[in-house]
This record gives sequence, C-alpha cells and structure tokens, in this order.
Amino acid sequence: MTQDPNSMGGNVTEDRLIEILDAYGADPLAWPERERYDAQRLAADPSPRLAAALDDAAALDQLLSRASVPEMSDAAIARLVADAKPGQFAKVGRLFSQLSGWTGPIWQPAGALACALFLGIGVGVAEPDFTETDDDLVLAKTMSTEQIEKVIEEEDIFGFGGDL
Repeated sequence: MTQDPNSMGGNVTEDRLIEILDAYGADPLAWPERERYDAQRLAADPSPRLAAALDDAAALDQLLSRASVPEMSDAAIARLVADAKPGQFAKVGRLFSQLSGWTGPIWQPAGALACALFLGIGVGVAEPDFTETDDDLVLAKTMSTEQIEKVIEEEDIFGFGGDL
C-alpha cells in the first residue's frame, strides 16, 4: 500500500476525525494539512457513526454559510474605542516616545540596542586573551615606536618587503 507524499504519517482514527469535523467542519480543505490525507481516506468509507458526524458537520457548515454578520453602528464602534484600555506595551512605547522623541515603533530602537549588545558580546568572546606573560607583548610594551618599526622592516612580518 502506498501513501500519499503529502501525508505526514499517523493514522487518523474515527474519534480523531470526529474531533476534526467538530473543530473545522466538513470541508477537507479546512482540515489540518498534516492529517488531511488520512482523514479523507477514512471519510471515504465511513461507519454509520462517522457518516452521521459528516452529515451533521455539512449541515452546520451550510447553516453558517447562510448566516450574515451583523454590522456595528458607528456609535458602538466609538464606544468600544473610547472604552479600550491600552496594554502595558503601548504604555511603554508612549513613555519611550515622550522621553526620546522617537515616533516610530518601539521595536526598532530596541532591536538596534539588542544588535549592538550581541555584537559587543560576540566581539568580547572572540577576542583572544592577551596576558602580560606573552613575551612578544611584554617586549612590544617596552620598545619605542622607532624600535618597533625597525623590527617590522627587518622581519617583514606584514609581507610588504620592508617598505612601509
């Protein structure tokens, strides 16, 4: 027996298909994609219990499709807007914009700050640990600029052939 490549596995039981019908209705396109193939196979040859659940779901779908959505009056919308209380996040955003003069969304400066923080941590972690016991570092700290330039020219440590 071959399985549809779109099926993600897992056999759908009759009880699970009834749960799907109760939650999503009789239209298979509304069913969870991961279970759709197995559910359609089960629905193609239903038991009497499953056939009744399919009929009930189809009848409810048809009833809901004929129902109209009542429109709200302008007064009701105005009352809702007036009674709406801003969430904590909106209060923080308003406070931030008052203090900083920033008028855009609060996530933009917060994101920039987070990026700078992570970049700083990353550079700090990646920075090698130089200690005072490193002979070259101790020698470089005790040498004058002229002496360092002479060493660089003599050893050609940067590959410039002695020409800086």
